[in-house]
Amino acid sequence: MAAPWATLNPDNRVDQLPQPFRTINKILEDVLQAVGEQIGEIDRRRKSAEYEHGLLQAMPSKVVAVAGSVTCSHAEARGMPRIAIGTSHGEVCIVDTTKQEVIAQKHALGDGEAVHCIALSSEGVYAPRPPPPGQEVAPHLGRPNMKLFVAGRATPRIWVFNVCKGTFGSDLKPACTIHVPEPPPAQAEGDAEAQPRPPAVQQLHVRGTNDGIWVVALMFDRTLRAYLCPLGPPEDAGGATSEGTVLDQAILEDEEEGEGEEGKGDAEDFARTPQVKTPVYCFSLQSMAPMPGLPEPGLDSLVLTAFSVRVEGGPIALGTAAKQVPLICMVSSPESSIVLGYSFTAPDPLAAPAGLDAEALLKQRMPAVGELKDPEESRSLKPRRRWALPARTTAVAASPDGCLFAAGGSAGSLALIDTALGPSLKAMLPGHYAELTAMTFHRSLVLVSAGADGWIHHYNLQTNTLMVRYLCSPPPTPAPVTGLVSAQTLPLAMSLDGAGGLRLLDLRRHRKMANALWCQGPGGADAPGEGAESEVAGV
Repeated sequence: MAAPWATLNPDNRVDQLPQPFRTINKILEDVLQAVGEQIGEIDRRRKSAEYEHGLLQAMPSKVVAVAGSVTCSHAEARGMPRIAIGTSHGEVCIVDTTKQEVIAQKHALGDGEAVHCIALSSEGVYAPRPPPPGQEVAPHLGRPNMKLFVAGRATPRIWVFNVCKGTFGSDLKPACTIHVPEPPPAQAEGDAEAQPRPPAVQQLHVRGTNDGIWVVALMFDRTLRAYLCPLGPPEDAGGATSEGTVLDQAILEDEEEGEGEEGKGDAEDFARTPQVKTPVYCFSLQSMAPMPGLPEPGLDSLVLTAFSVRVEGGPIALGTAAKQVPLICMVSSPESSIVLGYSFTAPDPLAAPAGLDAEALLKQRMPAVGELKDPEESRSLKPRRRWALPARTTAVAASPDGCLFAAGGSAGSLALIDTALGPSLKAMLPGHYAELTAMTFHRSLVLVSAGADGWIHHYNLQTNTLMVRYLCSPPPTPAPVTGLVSAQTLPLAMSLDGAGGLRLLDLRRHRKMANALWCQGPGGADAPGEGAESEVAGV
């Protein structure tokens, strides 16, 4: 069979170059292509430099060195200038951002146990008490000590410390012990599918309330446990001077400080503190699968957000003080479009039991200031609201006063939920063209959101409108924003992108203000590069 005909244009027919000219021509083409790629890269860098030309450079004003690596951190709510840090060596420290120094430090966990969860709270208030017999005015109770909550990876306990004034700063003294269920032991090492033992407390949130502090813990078995931590005696009680020297207790000769006896002494001190064993609420999370038959989101992907509605400048409703409002807990996950809303009722005010006559009432002893009695049994709770959003919930944020809750989806949608009146859906804001990755509130006036495409949006919450949008990192391939945090006293925010870049945002002029540079630490560690697990915490 004859070969098929091939149509050729004689004018386009070019004879191949003979060797070695053919090889030389190929080498020249490769060199020219590489030069063109380098020129394009130089042009992209020049355009990126011109995009942020004139942007101020902000250097760190203080470097705090800690033992080991930072495993968790927590900034105190409502814009207080304190940050709590937990390390992989079981050490905890409190940093005062105003003084730019560590004001309290302690080895809280022993045997090399790492700190898994940490929280800080100074919001608790004492319940009003009647005046003593023969007096018309009740005595001033003062304020309770700040509390530090620490949970490790192995011990099924939540250790509560009092942050007290000391001679050379602040001291961490045992205040309370909260007992949590112990996870099941790990499987045998010979098993090919052996799973390590999970931490008992997966997430920890604390909020002050009337005569106590709510401690909400997400457990290893997908249950939520809400404990009430007692406030303890007031800050100035116990006969202590301003330097923290106890005057009404004898100093024993064998009470000498030693590095090796610190953990043992803390264990003995915690044994003498109040033991909280029964939670006020204990319940399993409802299904978060969008449809029956779909898998549940993993435990590691659950996001717990706890806050209280506290309107500034007055009560929420007639006869309802701000300290008596319930605690609201939102549960979401990047693997699900379901958002669950729970409401924990505030503790009842101090009152006498019903049905007692005057003689029996006078014989009863009034509980001491700062004491709480464990409930006889835990109460179950069902979600107050259950929202099914258009897409997976990838970013959430709550306003400082707790009146607003924002939820962003994987398709760029942004829902604003009013938690003070409902809770109910308030508005759907103009979203992003990509997945939302981070959000933060500046008071209740401005909402700042960021997307995977590198764009940052500023929203006016009084009119629910988009004010401005801009790229956080330089084009043409901006790094996605992975974290946002805002200050509450100043109109400032800070963003963290996937390449490890920090930028300071001006929320008054609605623009980028400065490029915050990482500095080399004492150990020679450079800034985290692309793909590093980093987060930004602010006050």
